[in-house]
Amino acid sequence: MQNRVRQQIRSLYCQFSASERGVRIAAVAGAVTLLGLFVGCLAVRETRPPDVRDDAAAPATVDRIIRVRLLGATPVEAIQLAVGSPHRIRDGATGRVLATSARALPPVRVRAATAQPGAILIDATRYDSSDLLIEPQDSGSVRVDDRAFRGSLRIQSTPGGLTVTNILDIEDYVRGVLRGELPRNFHPQAQLALAVAARTYAFYQKVTAGTTRDYDVLADERSQMYIGVEGEDRVASSAVDETRGQVCFVHQDGRDRLFCTYYSSTCGGVSQGVGDFRPSDPRVPPLDGGVRCDGCSKSPYYRWPSVRLSKAEITRRVLERYPRLARLGQITKVIADGFSPEGRVSRVRLIGSGGASDTLVGEDFRLAVGGRVLKSTAFKLTDEGKTVRFSDGRGFGHGVGLCQYGADDQARTGRNYREILQFYYPGSIIKTLY
Repeated sequence: MQNRVRQQIRSLYCQFSASERGVRIAAVAGAVTLLGLFVGCLAVRETRPPDVRDDAAAPATVDRIIRVRLLGATPVEAIQLAVGSPHRIRDGATGRVLATSARALPPVRVRAATAQPGAILIDATRYDSSDLLIEPQDSGSVRVDDRAFRGSLRIQSTPGGLTVTNILDIEDYVRGVLRGELPRNFHPQAQLALAVAARTYAFYQKVTAGTTRDYDVLADERSQMYIGVEGEDRVASSAVDETRGQVCFVHQDGRDRLFCTYYSSTCGGVSQGVGDFRPSDPRVPPLDGGVRCDGCSKSPYYRWPSVRLSKAEITRRVLERYPRLARLGQITKVIADGFSPEGRVSRVRLIGSGGASDTLVGEDFRLAVGGRVLKSTAFKLTDEGKTVRFSDGRGFGHGVGLCQYGADDQARTGRNYREILQFYYPGSIIKTLY
């Protein structure tokens, strides 16, 4: 059933773009039809009161399950697991119940059974399965290391260790994202705007990348910062509830299409086009960049001080992220080899000690060096011999789409969340899926 519903969602997405997370998972039944899903859509640019909802017709059922890979994409050796309620343990591949407990599970260590490949040890109990589903009952939560999460937990044993995936309703997921991504003291309308953007991002990943791997999103900044139950404060819950089911689309080539609602902390005065950030992403008007943003000048990251890095350190960090570049040897020259229309470094050419060279997308180079070391690609690069200086730094993050500090400023000047989304994603449409 889960696969059939996922295929239905995928089929629906294909109508949006030609280019473009009991039983194992409680997948939602029912066909998704274009007419039932999107009758009564609202174009954000239309003049309508902010409290008018988009669901003029009864929405169709949508698969709302999202699969969140915890602890990064790389397998880990072991985790600490606790369950806050009675629970079941199932074989993730067959759905067969392996154990039930009428009590909560106190913190225990989970690891692969090295003496018997294909088995997992939960404390001293061995389960002869490489794929376990931990299912809390009575709305209980699961705790992995120091964080609690809604939904169920999938633990898989691989040759490299354990992978851990949280499987839950997308609305609960967005609650756990909002506080991980946005300060609590930001204006309520900015909170609403980010809730819609975060939900859209998750759905987009689910129907694109999620069809080719066993998770939809990561729980860190490579996708969205998801902190689970810890993030479920009153402000986040209110923003998620008020925008329940609302997602951004763009009308293009005669169809309404999902698009990836990128956002970052501080755009530095103007948004970047997605083509200079992710060249392989489809081009859609809401992500063309060039949106002038004065509000983020209040951000502590609007300007950042010069950074000097030795070429030896740059070599170490780049090769750690891109082992294929080991053929360059020691990096001897770092050159800004391309610029976006907004003035960001879009390409960086690296020349090695043997004369070989390679080029990285500017954002990929930044993240390799360190996303908190170089806070953005809006900088001036100067090769100083043994070191490289990055000066005149501006903004924090990739600068594509919504600017969080700018959204807060816009909200404080009277714009509602729909107007904020329209401003940062020009031409976008908000629809209510359920």
